[in-house]
Amino acid sequence: MRRPFYMDPLLAKEFGVIDKILWRGQEALMAEVPTREDWGNGTAGAKVGNRF
Repeated sequence: MRRPFYMDPLLAKEFGVIDKILWRGQEALMAEVPTREDWGNGTAGAKVGNRF
């Protein structure tokens, strides 16, 4: 019987699936990340300074 392949956090980082591994106590770091709604309404990400 074949089992699905699950990556551990270190392998996922090495493979490039994730950027960082969050340890306990890093909730403050996650609080700084823009929410999905921020990305949707344009208040997060790159800002266009001068449109043609």
